[in-house]
Amino acid sequence: MKVIRLRGRDTVYSSNVYLVLGTSNKKEDLNTLVDVGPDAFILSEVWTLSTGVGKLPIEQVVVTHNKSNHAAGLPSIRAAFEPKVFAGQMDHGVDQAVADGDWIRMGDREFEVLHVPEQSSDSICLLCHEEGILFSGDALLSIRQTGGTHSSRYIAFLENLIAMKIKQVYPGHGDPISCGIQEMLSESLHNATGRIAAYEWA
Repeated sequence: MKVIRLRGRDTVYSSNVYLVLGTSNKKEDLNTLVDVGPDAFILSEVWTLSTGVGKLPIEQVVVTHNKSNHAAGLPSIRAAFEPKVFAGQMDHGVDQAVADGDWIRMGDREFEVLHVPEQSSDSICLLCHEEGILFSGDALLSIRQTGGTHSSRYIAFLENLIAMKIKQVYPGHGDPISCGIQEMLSESLHNATGRIAAYEWA
């Protein structure tokens, strides 16, 4: 699996946009865009990439939630590539709604859909168990202060992420995270509950 972070223009406020490809760009790999940004700002960059012979650069899209800086560019992407679009709920331009526990193939890997408590009702993350890769959208993964109020569903969400031993996080905003992920999640659980998470990390 290859993940390309699309930069677009610095003058546009956007979520991160990621293009997920298969390692070898095989015909059966599904070139997948995770979020699309606020407009067509990524299109010129996408056309310059090597995404497989005889394949459209974008064959499907997964929207982590329907917020304008993550999803407003969807009509432009649909017009250019006619991809299948997945999201946490049916909206204009969405072909299939997905729910917690569903699976989506992206590139040459399978990703589990995780619903994100305490975000919008349609907010999702995408987890590849095989690679330990998480596309986290706007999920709150780092809680640095104690004293907040967090639902039991969100606490369970954090506990599940800790148990999954994630190796790489591609967030909706900010740089990808590859170091200290378990420690960050454990600190968040401690700050949210006062409990210390027990985990093993190799």
